[in-house]
Amino acid sequence: MCRFADGKDSQRGAAAIELVLVFFPLIVLLFGIIEFSRVYSLQLRLQQAAREGAREIALHYDDPGWLPTDADAVIDGLLGAVVSGPNFTRTIVLCGTPTDDVTVTLRDQMDLAVPLPGSGLDAINVAARAQMPCEG
Repeated sequence: MCRFADGKDSQRGAAAIELVLVFFPLIVLLFGIIEFSRVYSLQLRLQQAAREGAREIALHYDDPGWLPTDADAVIDGLLGAVVSGPNFTRTIVLCGTPTDDVTVTLRDQMDLAVPLPGSGLDAINVAARAQMPCEG
């Protein structure tokens, strides 16, 4: 055991090393949980907006006063300002006949708040798809 000149044990250095060995993995784990939560939240919002947009189209596709832009308004209202970036895309396949299905696909790319250095992972692609039978 190493002792200082005044006779105290030198445990401070070992405690600092232990702190570093435990602290950094915990910080990485914490940021990983935060990033996962952000991506999962975006996934849930995209899925809900795709489902509601498909529902809107399926219910009103043959109404004379209804336009496909009304479904866009429903989707935009559900998403709000969550997805407004240049990577957001929507694909809507409309009903042709009452036996067809309507399909709404939404895609976005979320930039990570804490990118992993050296991994090349600085953004995650998120997509949601909903399909409903046309009822009219």
